[in-house]
Amino acid sequence: MAEPVSEEMLNIPLERISLNPLQPRKHFDESKIIELSKSIENQGVIQPLVVRVHPELSGHYQLVAGERRLRALKMLDYQEIPVLIRNIKDHDLLETALLENIQRENLTPMEEARSYQNLLREHGYTQDKLAERIGKDRTTISNLIRLLQLPESIQNDVELGRMTSGHARALVSLPSEDLQLLLRKQLLQQEWSVRETEKRVRQILGKLPQAGIKKSLDGSSEEKKQMLLNLEEDLQRQLGTRVGIRHSGKKGEIRIHYQNLDEFDRLYSLLKSR
Repeated sequence: MAEPVSEEMLNIPLERISLNPLQPRKHFDESKIIELSKSIENQGVIQPLVVRVHPELSGHYQLVAGERRLRALKMLDYQEIPVLIRNIKDHDLLETALLENIQRENLTPMEEARSYQNLLREHGYTQDKLAERIGKDRTTISNLIRLLQLPESIQNDVELGRMTSGHARALVSLPSEDLQLLLRKQLLQQEWSVRETEKRVRQILGKLPQAGIKKSLDGSSEEKKQMLLNLEEDLQRQLGTRVGIRHSGKKGEIRIHYQNLDEFDRLYSLLKSR
């Protein structure tokens, strides 16, 4: 995680706080803001906003975390508010804001995915290094970032709650945008569950020529990496456990993980029956 930072608690004029330009959260539910403002009106500000000294404006501050509370306080015409001032460098601003939002489960899956992608790009992290720094499983990060490959309409569906990230993860396994949009239309119209969507995706993939897998594994390193991630996720969905695939040249190995003997028995029975 980001390096430890010094902190100071103060009351400062609300007008001196500017928004975080790297705020991971882009979508705010107005009804939730109104609900929060009523809570603050009754109970006061229980948790201070997190800010840092503005890097360019003397005497001003930049929000790090707490934009929902800031919006609610503006509704209530607060003039001065309690804040926690942290000494956060530009380099750590996005990471700190992301962690604050993740810990409060404030981000949509797409906001989280874009934040991870930005951290990978801006900091030069590998997915393994990013997972270590923010305390998330690498597979979770990888699966979310893959959602950014989907058409914008499907990303918007996830953003607005018309479908879950589970639906979207199933659709991203399809090899073309046309197929993804076709199934999107069907799942929204017929209100498929995630399980039903996964089933339909497997049916489609089962009818496609399997030469595509061999071609991808023989292709560029990026193409091979993406295909291995797709195959890992497909096996994980079918087996209900973590799966790792290592491929080199024409050979490789598949590792199936289990937590205890009961899970081993379940996996053994499942594989034996196929």
